[in-house]
Amino acid sequence: MYSDGWKVPIDDIYAKALMTYIKEGGNAIFIHNGISLANNKLLQGMTGGAFREHPDMVDLVFSRTTDHPIMKDVHQFVINEEPYLYDISSDVDRDIFMTYDYNGSSYESGWTTSYGKGRCVILHPGHNKEVFMNEMYQKVIRNSIQWAITPD
Repeated sequence: MYSDGWKVPIDDIYAKALMTYIKEGGNAIFIHNGISLANNKLLQGMTGGAFREHPDMVDLVFSRTTDHPIMKDVHQFVINEEPYLYDISSDVDRDIFMTYDYNGSSYESGWTTSYGKGRCVILHPGHNKEVFMNEMYQKVIRNSIQWAITPD
């Protein structure tokens, strides 16, 4: 999911419909500002976090944190991107597979959650077409799709 309406959370009726879809076995990949849908409080319990803010675009180094299948054949890469900062939901089990470095600290950039019978992938990069041209990030997206549709 990619949403350009990040300033206003989606209505509860749409949030509940999405949650039902995933709970019953659907899967979703939230790319870049797609996570802003989670600014609806209901969705934060499914995605594990919500967009808070971002400083200006800068070159960010992205690294794998685990041997998660989404990171198969993905090596460290650099993208000029907004350093997204999140409000993380501590009550949601997240499997963090990718981080980025910014001002000497490491921040979550990719994670998965399970919700009912469904799966969610949250990916921070995606501000412009140049981001999607990065070969390593293309692998992350392809692997995310494969992971989301592969049964446990």
